Amino acid sequence: MNRKKDVFLCIDIGGTKTSFMLIDQDDKRLFYQKIPTYGKLGIEALAKRIFDELQSESENYKILEIAISCPGPLDLINGRIINVATTGWKNVPIVHIFKKQFGVGALLINDCTAAVLGEYHYGAGRGYQNILYMSVSTGIGGGIVMNGQVYEGKSGNSAEFGHISIERDGKVCKCGNVDCLELYASGSAIEKIYYTLTGNRMTARDIAVAAKSGDVVAKKVYEEAGTCLGIAINNLNKIFDFEAIILGGGVMESYELLEPSVKEVLEIRNGTDIQIKLQQLGGKQGLYGAGYYMRQERIKRNSVNHCVETGNKVWEQAL
Repeated sequence: MNRKKDVFLCIDIGGTKTSFMLIDQDDKRLFYQKIPTYGKLGIEALAKRIFDELQSESENYKILEIAISCPGPLDLINGRIINVATTGWKNVPIVHIFKKQFGVGALLINDCTAAVLGEYHYGAGRGYQNILYMSVSTGIGGGIVMNGQVYEGKSGNSAEFGHISIERDGKVCKCGNVDCLELYASGSAIEKIYYTLTGNRMTARDIAVAAKSGDVVAKKVYEEAGTCLGIAINNLNKIFDFEAIILGGGVMESYELLEPSVKEVLEIRNGTDIQIKLQQLGGKQGLYGAGYYMRQERIKRNSVNHCVETGNKVWEQAL
């Protein structure tokens, strides 16, 4: 009987889809899968579906620990979701749920932090010390690297770019804030605005196809979304002075529709050249970043345990 290979499970939860990946202790990617999130069914149902999907791999691999990348805000200390606007989850003990389902330890990381870690160490952010990563998908999030270190804030919930106000029409967001960027430039916003203007329900991807085929309204919706993104990027860059802005997420598959208005805003309002790059990890940056974060946390724990053991031996010798 072959011995099972020790692996880690990395999970990246999104408002529409959830992806997960198995990696070994040498950072080799062994298995990848993406499934619908179905947020209305709850976290327990999602954990069970991921568990079931991995049963085909259970004869070959033994999961040692789980890293969960999830939209915020989060209570990272207690492993709880505070509020995820795109799924409606509030006050959910997500770490406990996954521990119970898989029978192994789990840790939680903000998806913004995980994504910027992935792009910084493995993708478009390599070689820079100061970057902004912005993901534009069902919602909008991202992360910041300053002087080579990820900025997480006091609670690990920094860089919630989707919920910064851009002062437009006074729309109230699900998060409780007003005029959030996510209401104007996310995939869900593009769909809602297009429906309001035309009466046609279409996905953001289909609206992009329509825009490229000459649909004037679809093109205008994307132009307006680009303008809002440009305003947000400009405001953030004025504060942090980034070397590069990295854009990712599903909406960026149609960046050519957004690019003219994004650049127009930046040229008018910023006055200096801002380097904008697209993601390089094909939507897997959250998984890569979660894996990196978990390995760093394990190194810290092992270092602490080593220090405690060494300290105890020194103490025993002194006695």
